[in-house]
Amino acid sequence: MDTATIAYAAFFLNLQLILGFHKRYFRSIAMPSEAMSLFKTFCVMIKERAIRKLVSNRLISQLNIADCIQLILHFISGLLVLFPIYTEKYPVVVRIMGALINACWLVTFPILCLLAFTRILIILRYVSPYKTNPALRVFNIIGFFMGGIVLVLGIIGMHFTFIDLHWEYDVEKPFAHLVRCMELYAFLPCIVLSYFAYVALTIHIRTTRSAAQNTSLPRFENQIFLHYFIVCSFVISLVICWNVSAMFGLSSRLQDFIMNCCWIISCYINPLAVMLFNRTTRAAVLAFFGLRKRSQLLVASTSMPPRHQASY
Repeated sequence: MDTATIAYAAFFLNLQLILGFHKRYFRSIAMPSEAMSLFKTFCVMIKERAIRKLVSNRLISQLNIADCIQLILHFISGLLVLFPIYTEKYPVVVRIMGALINACWLVTFPILCLLAFTRILIILRYVSPYKTNPALRVFNIIGFFMGGIVLVLGIIGMHFTFIDLHWEYDVEKPFAHLVRCMELYAFLPCIVLSYFAYVALTIHIRTTRSAAQNTSLPRFENQIFLHYFIVCSFVISLVICWNVSAMFGLSSRLQDFIMNCCWIISCYINPLAVMLFNRTTRAAVLAFFGLRKRSQLLVASTSMPPRHQASY
């Protein structure tokens, strides 16, 4: 094992420790220096009733669970770089891990898309923010079904494996081409669709309020769009770069190293963005750790007027 490989593996492991457990990473949102990791944030969003009662936050919790599973497997990936003998000794286990990490990565795309349209319908007051609409529940099940297909095909075909410094498709194995096509033509459009849905909503809000002689975009809607601009832009860029480099053979060890770091970082972007832009979640997390009174918890709601009062 060369020095560069050891350095890369050490960086993978340290990156997750820094992002996941550093005591001061929430300083940008005035969090105290006492320890709190993203894994604790995941637990708060699942357990805290003030957060869980909102439909959109329940969807965010699904994203956080998928991200948490990815982070655990990414941590193990760093160990595989340090001890490559285990990749050769237990190839089946490694490829099952690959199927799971790929499924958890891809299932976040339809969930993000569903979350986008759920929030849009809530803002426009077509659905309740507290009760899941049956149609949205069906789409949620479809998203999990798509992720389940990727997982099952990955376990059967054993086509997603860890090589050198990165996870990649083994094109010689069954279903590799099928899953890659699903990624490009079924999962990636979900991210693109959700992004442009937020763009359309922002334009609609600006137009509506401009007609009402109110040109300022409400802070709540503005924060939602900024949140998803960051998340969707990062994910779209990562998927495109990863697939283009794989298709045209442009990858190098340094590029593989950078792409894996970006993949790890992507697992933290959504929970960090939630903490930065969602006042309700941030307040509930602070209250969960005794840093704010529970009476101070507020449930954010849209400032759009009711449907019968809105001007369309």
